[in-house]
Amino acid sequence: LRDTFAASMLLEGGILHVPTLYDPMSGSGTFSSEAALLKAHAALWKTRNFAFENSPSFRPAAWNYMVRHTPGLELLPELQIFTSDISQKALETVEFNLKKSKAAPFLESLGEKFFHISETNFFDLPKPSPNCLLALNPPYGKRISADIPKLYTEIGKKIRSDFSEANVALIVPGKEAEKALRLTPSRRTESINGGIDVSVYFINP
Repeated sequence: LRDTFAASMLLEGGILHVPTLYDPMSGSGTFSSEAALLKAHAALWKTRNFAFENSPSFRPAAWNYMVRHTPGLELLPELQIFTSDISQKALETVEFNLKKSKAAPFLESLGEKFFHISETNFFDLPKPSPNCLLALNPPYGKRISADIPKLYTEIGKKIRSDFSEANVALIVPGKEAEKALRLTPSRRTESINGGIDVSVYFINP
């Protein structure tokens, strides 16, 4: 999942107004790391390079001034991030990215208490408090050989039973998966992720 894609989903999903983010099926932890960067006031433009910087008309001094003087977004100070996956290797990647990536220096000031990493199956998560955000990029395409309709049927059941009072930002790969979810989004957008046409569901209680 592209970092900018993940960040836009978090912002549209309501990350600025919730005390808890759940990032199950985390993979490499893109949702978690983007939320942590937002919490650390490390605006997207501080941790990335952009194609326009190679333009002949690009003015580094002007750009650096904008970067230094543009404040970050304000998340709730009590924000807690719960990152989980059933793959230990995925969780090791999450921890490596948090410590070794270009973003790592921005996260050092946050400490470790706000970030919780566990090897937990999404379907085993307990029912959370109502005011939270669930961000999901389930396996699909080349990432999985399982029955996609069956998987998304179970995801829909879990959301309806335990996350019915949560904000949800969810990537859905195709009409068959959308039908299997049996969820009605508050907003729905179409995009491409990894070369696959997807829909993004935003659900607000």
